[in-house]
Amino acid sequence: MAAFNFSKEELRTVFIIVLISFFGVFINLCSGYSDWAAGSESGGGTADCVAYPIDINACGTEELTSLPGIGPAIARKVIDYRSKNVGFKTRCEIKNVGGIGERFYERIKDKIFVPNDPTPELDEFADMTGETGGDAVCRMDINAASAEDFGAIKGLGRKAGEKIIEFRNNNGGRIDSFKQLGCIEGIGKKRMRKLNKYFVIY
Repeated sequence: MAAFNFSKEELRTVFIIVLISFFGVFINLCSGYSDWAAGSESGGGTADCVAYPIDINACGTEELTSLPGIGPAIARKVIDYRSKNVGFKTRCEIKNVGGIGERFYERIKDKIFVPNDPTPELDEFADMTGETGGDAVCRMDINAASAEDFGAIKGLGRKAGEKIIEFRNNNGGRIDSFKQLGCIEGIGKKRMRKLNKYFVIY
């Protein structure tokens, strides 16, 4: 027992050493938590190794989840939409994916691209003219549009869309110019303006 008889000075020294060790462990734990939290906020730490902008027709889940606000669930929706529609025709078409709206798109649009996409120029025009939200239209490829796509546009309608699709099918599955649509019954100047506003020909 004599071996454990410490003087007051020795006990004080041991106490100080233990206290310093405790604070060292506490500081390390806090530092580790801060690093973990910072990694979580940046999307799991993947953003540092991703080169922006990313091609949304070629990227994988890792690149998509590096975008602000996109988790694995939305990334999977983007990839599913891409597969079903044979790729994105324009950058802003990503707004058609469930969970990605106008505000979401504004946050990520400068970090994504689609090759040969006119959308960046359209976005710049919208910024210059002050068009935002519903005024800045994401146009769809008229040669890929369905009857539902046409029907969703107020002032155009599903029946007119079916006539356009019938015309498209009778012309080798392709419309080369909006002027061609002028010969379709029911497609007047009003509907032609709608077509020019909401659709594009690739």
